Amino acid sequence: MRDEEGWSLTDAWDYGDEPAAAPEPVRQEALVTVTGDRVRLAADWRDRVDPRSLHTEVLTAVQTAAITVTAPAREPVRPDPDTSPITPTDALRLLDAVQADLDAFARQVVAFDDRPEWVDSRGGHAAGSSVHGQVREFEIDAKWARSAPNAEIEEELSDVLTQLRRKDDSSELIHGPRTSAVAELRALTADPQALLRRVGLLPAKGPTA
Repeated sequence: MRDEEGWSLTDAWDYGDEPAAAPEPVRQEALVTVTGDRVRLAADWRDRVDPRSLHTEVLTAVQTAAITVTAPAREPVRPDPDTSPITPTDALRLLDAVQADLDAFARQVVAFDDRPEWVDSRGGHAAGSSVHGQVREFEIDAKWARSAPNAEIEEELSDVLTQLRRKDDSSELIHGPRTSAVAELRALTADPQALLRRVGLLPAKGPTA
């Protein structure tokens, strides 16, 4: 449509080129990557952080990698349900064994105190401490890190991490005692009716028709 002065509706539109799409953001490699007990550094880490701050980056990466679901400890395989009678002697023997296991577990818990323990890398340029399986501190010789090859730095950092995890594994404490006596007691208490029949407080089940 055109008015009396010769202006048309199409004159109001800009038919210039379509704007270019925004470029995809470039993903930067993580400064420090921790997989299991292995530590990896980005090739350009010195361009992105002062070597005097590398220990902080390593600690952050280690703690982030540790936020994973811990697989439960394996419990001894339980045998098929036993239906034989339980005598007072049998019961006392099982309870004594369970009490001994619990006492041993309590000693482990007491020994697992809050004092951080330090370990040094075999090369002597890195160290770390942990408490209850959690890495708390890292120390790195900044002068050495400034010029040492990445592979050498990674090797010493991985060595520290491996030592810390081996000496301070709390998984057994987290999941409680896993002994055959404890497993047997749990199996007994899992079915109260069967337990009462075995100790003679309920009549035994008759044969099914």
